[in-house]
Amino acid sequence: MGDIVGSTSQNGAQLMMDFKKVIEATNKKLSDYILSPLTVTLGDEFQGVMMDLLSCLEAMFYLDELVVSLKQEFKIRYSVQYGVIDTPINEKSAHEMLGKGLVDARRGLEMLKNKKTRHHLATDDFYLDSMLNGIFQLYDSIYRDWSLRDKEYLTVFFENDDYKEVSKKLGKDPSTVWRKRISLKLDQFFVSKSLLRLVASNKCSLQ
Repeated sequence: MGDIVGSTSQNGAQLMMDFKKVIEATNKKLSDYILSPLTVTLGDEFQGVMMDLLSCLEAMFYLDELVVSLKQEFKIRYSVQYGVIDTPINEKSAHEMLGKGLVDARRGLEMLKNKKTRHHLATDDFYLDSMLNGIFQLYDSIYRDWSLRDKEYLTVFFENDDYKEVSKKLGKDPSTVWRKRISLKLDQFFVSKSLLRLVASNKCSLQ
């Protein structure tokens, strides 16, 4: 599950248009790894059922990249829960499903509203959760420092992490783009994503 951080302070109509756009794009991009599609449920919230832990991470990464590409400045917080769904999985939309897994995911999302972090991951493994949530704090310490002005660079860097190619595409001096890449801490950001994928991949391979 996820929702928009500080949605009440945003332009409501444009925000919902952008929110639905990134949800639809993620469903399309990760369709092979989704059991029940990400579905907007309560205006600024969504829920869905992914195939496994790694798929959940990829969905969060992709959503965050898409949000960066938008002209609005908003962020999404996420609650990932491993748990039971008692009813059949709805393959068309994430509605009409019940189970403790969904209840716990909702509880995790509500808990995040009183914290500074954007991520709450709860699997069946205490040490795994500690690693994932800890690395996500590092990931987010970089992500939340990016400003609206940085998006011009970030959108292109996400497509091609080569400062020379980015400088050509943006029509800027290569040394300026190189310094910008350092100030954005992209090396550290990409390392945090690699570590999260590694941890999740090891967990998935053991199941």
